[in-house]
Amino acid sequence: MYDSRCCYVCPLIVHVDCFRADCFLRTEQIKVAFLNVGSGNAEGIPTFVNTVVVNNIDVVCLAEVAEIGRGDNARGARLLCEKLNQHARLHARQVTYTCWYLPSRYALIWRTTGEFQGVQVRAIHDGLGNGRVRYGVFEFIFPKDTLLAPLTVVLVHLRTKRARGWDVNRIRNAAMPKLKKLILKPNTVVLGDFNMSPEDLAARSADVGLNLPWPGAIHDYPITTPKGRKLDFIIYKSRVLRSEVVEQAIADHHMVIAPITIRRVRH
Repeated sequence: MYDSRCCYVCPLIVHVDCFRADCFLRTEQIKVAFLNVGSGNAEGIPTFVNTVVVNNIDVVCLAEVAEIGRGDNARGARLLCEKLNQHARLHARQVTYTCWYLPSRYALIWRTTGEFQGVQVRAIHDGLGNGRVRYGVFEFIFPKDTLLAPLTVVLVHLRTKRARGWDVNRIRNAAMPKLKKLILKPNTVVLGDFNMSPEDLAARSADVGLNLPWPGAIHDYPITTPKGRKLDFIIYKSRVLRSEVVEQAIADHHMVIAPITIRRVRH
């Protein structure tokens, strides 16, 4: 049987099992998601849990998670993680979730099964940037037997107000060179609340020599407006991904979800 995860079928092998030794390149597809919790409505937690479970999301990236934890980032992240684990136990699902949180109101939640069993996560950057440009950088180190290259996850939440004497326009211009370096880094997904329209993101990216065309008209904010603004993006392999958008009662943003592929290291 052909292994559907294999992105390259070796020559002269037809209708034969595709083992790791048979493939020059292999990839693993995972689902990532981003949600700006924003308003932090605790009554919407069941919707959040259902979205993660139904969509088989592997890694959930969160901003402003402190809003769900009464101002405490750690409490908010642990609460959401525990609710996911409670759901798994209740429905006898063989899956567990783990969270990682930072003082900068960023958090990651991932399921520790499959390729993520035994994964190590480390924070490379604490998410505060220079106080004006806020982002957090994390790295997933997969177990050696998976042959998966490390995955870097960059969470972004650009400001909408002045900070340290800089206006919003200057902050966004300053953010783009930093984000360009991260976007061009191999095996790196950059996602978050850019607080820019797709057109603004494309224009500012072009100013620093980066081409980020918008793949389609999908809205994610605010949830009370049918024709909301597109502010949250998932960028991988130097392109903005077409994301699935799911309304969340827990937040004033929708959750954006997209699959990405991680390459396996060469034998």
